[in-house]
Amino acid sequence: MARIGPALQELGPVLRRMSVRLEAMDHRMEVMDHRTESMDHRLEAVDRRLDATNRVVGAMSVRLADLSEDVAELKRQWPAVPRQRRKRRK
Repeated sequence: MARIGPALQELGPVLRRMSVRLEAMDHRMEVMDHRTESMDHRLEAVDRRLDATNRVVGAMSVRLADLSEDVAELKRQWPAVPRQRRKRRK
């Protein structure tokens, strides 16, 4: 017992330093978890925006294709207008 007492007294400061370091690491892990959660929310928001953008671009592509078909149909239905040639300036 006489030897155990001094050994425990020597270990006390070491254990305290280890405890402080572990608490600091716990704090850093909590901060990292918070940052990770924040990043997850941001990425979800970006993902939603990209999905919305893709839907809009898809709808616009369909509309442009329809418009192209309509213009082609109009060109087939209407007679071609002859172009007037411009006179060259001298």
